[in-house]
Amino acid sequence: MEIKVRNVDVLVAKKLDALAKEQGVSREAFLRDRLNQLAHEDLRRMQTERVEELFDKNIESLQTILLEQNKFSEKLTVLESVLLTALEVDVSEINELFTEQEEME
Repeated sequence: MEIKVRNVDVLVAKKLDALAKEQGVSREAFLRDRLNQLAHEDLRRMQTERVEELFDKNIESLQTILLEQNKFSEKLTVLESVLLTALEVDVSEINELFTEQEEME
């Protein structure tokens, strides 16, 4: 489709020509690209907002996972302490067993 624009200020036309020249394209190609950008601006903005929203949700999820992981780690440490106390086992003995097992693998 052809679109014509009349009565454009001379300074505006010169500025458009300069911008087109900087990009190494004709005025027509430059204006066509800018019109396409303008027409799709709302879609691009909505996509950007959606991506930012997803990033925010992912950050919240990761923070929740990290918090729960820390709670689990604390509970595991307490459980380990209780178990070692109940079995009257020295922590160094357990560490030696793990080291030996790792060496066998």
